[in-house]
Amino acid sequence: MQDARLGPTVDDMSDHDTSAPTSHPLPRGTQHIGVTVPDLEAATRFFVDGLGAKVAYDGLSTDDEPRSGAEVERQLGLPRGAAIHRQRMFVIGEGPGLEVFEISGEQRPAWLTSASTTSASTATTSKGRCAVSSTRAARR
Repeated sequence: MQDARLGPTVDDMSDHDTSAPTSHPLPRGTQHIGVTVPDLEAATRFFVDGLGAKVAYDGLSTDDEPRSGAEVERQLGLPRGAAIHRQRMFVIGEGPGLEVFEISGEQRPAWLTSASTTSASTATTSKGRCAVSSTRAARR
């Protein structure tokens, strides 16, 4: 059954003939997923220790100038005034890569994003553990 907020479900697509041309072809795969976090080191501990991820590379380090401005805010759905301070790419098994951006500025729940994407966020608990939550945001 299709949920109007999320689009077609797996059950809706089970009879989909992928060989037939359509006006809106399905994606062939996912190369990577991007998430924003307030603390890259806490997120790294979670992804490495909890999910067995491996760090592929750092695309932005503390030696680099932060990325900010209207274009960065638009591309990543960040609140006004937010800045990317660090960026790290992870590999998790055979699946898509995970690109993690450490941002400063207003932190808001993933469900407040304006794009139709799946977002994950991490938070450090009072005992210093890192927790992850995921949500799929509806297109607005």
